[in-house]
This record gives sequence, structure tokens and C-alpha cells, in this order.
Amino acid sequence: MSETTKEDQEDMLGSLREILKWIRVTSIPSVKKLLVDTLNDDKSKLAYHHSDGRSSRDVAKAAGCSQAAVVSCWKRWFRSGLAEPIGVQRGDRYKKLFELEDFGISVPNVVQPADISSQEGGPPGQ
Repeated sequence: MSETTKEDQEDMLGSLREILKWIRVTSIPSVKKLLVDTLNDDKSKLAYHHSDGRSSRDVAKAAGCSQAAVVSCWKRWFRSGLAEPIGVQRGDRYKKLFELEDFGISVPNVVQPADISSQEGGPPGQ
């Protein structure tokens, strides 16, 4: 097999960038619908928004729900293609793949600590 020249590599990168541009544009409606359908309440939106590599405990605190609920959501979001795992020493954390604001979805106000104690802490999005 012949070696790829630098010029060939640049041509391939240009083609890949062009393909990526079209995939992004054509995927926006599908991703937005998936986000809207999956993140159907404020807690789930907050949990998703704060899922940026933080611990499940930190995400739960920010979203006003239980740690178990966050872990459950992470797994569901991963299966749906909305999040990816990040390996850490004590298992996995998950990171959102999309910013809600990029799809016109507003992020609710952060739940205040006084509000958290009065909430049941059930799973977001269910």
C-alpha cells in the first residue's frame, strides 16, 4: 500500500469536514426532538446540563434529585446517544454530548438548597 502524502491527508480532512458539516445540519431536528422527549422536566434538564464529568452526587445536588436517579438517567442517556461515559477511578461518570441552549432548550434555574429538602428527589425525566 502506498504512503499517503500530506496533500492527500489534507484533501481527506477537507472531505471529512464537509461531510461533518452536512451531518450536523441534517441531524439537528432529530437531536432536538430526542432531547425534548427525553428531558421532559426541569430536574432532568438540570441533571443533563450539569452532566459534564462531575460526580453523580454533584449532579444530583445541582438538579435536586437523588444520586441513584442521576446514575439511572446517565445510563438511559448513553443508550439514547445523548451522553458518553468517562472512566474514573471509582467507575464511570457521564458527559452530555450536546448543549441544550444550542437547540433552543432553556436550562431551568438552579434548584436552591431549601427547595431540594422539600422535594421527593425522584428520578428526573420519569
